[in-house]
Amino acid sequence: MTLINTVIGIVVIIVGFIGILKPEVLLNLQLSGQRKMWGLKVKPTKQSYATMRVVSVVFVIIGIVVLFLF
Repeated sequence: MTLINTVIGIVVIIVGFIGILKPEVLLNLQLSGQRKMWGLKVKPTKQSYATMRVVSVVFVIIGIVVLFLF
């Protein structure tokens, strides 16, 4: 296990936990970029928050795999 794998694994796990606990943080970051680039005017729905939580769980799993298997 190298230092790079450790750092990447920890960062991905932290981002995943932020998405699980407070999905509005990641959604607001994503939507602000879309608003600036394309001028979109949308509001996230409950389904958006649920999807962000599922994606965040996948991030945590990937982070754990990178941290402990590589």
